[in-house]
Amino acid sequence: MGYGIVMGFCIACKSPIQFNPLKVPSLVIDGRREPVCRYCAERWNELHPDNARPILEGAYDWVPEEEL
Repeated sequence: MGYGIVMGFCIACKSPIQFNPLKVPSLVIDGRREPVCRYCAERWNELHPDNARPILEGAYDWVPEEEL
């Protein structure tokens, strides 16, 4: 049994992030899901309370390999 995590860049601010690809908040750009960092996701929720999106528990944590 092992664990995995994906590394990439936030589509909004371009910061490097580590994330669980199954739970991370994302935007669809040109048909592809692109990750959003915790800061940008929280900021979105502050600025758009009527369209706030939940940040799932474990979105920026390791994921068990059997879930990948």
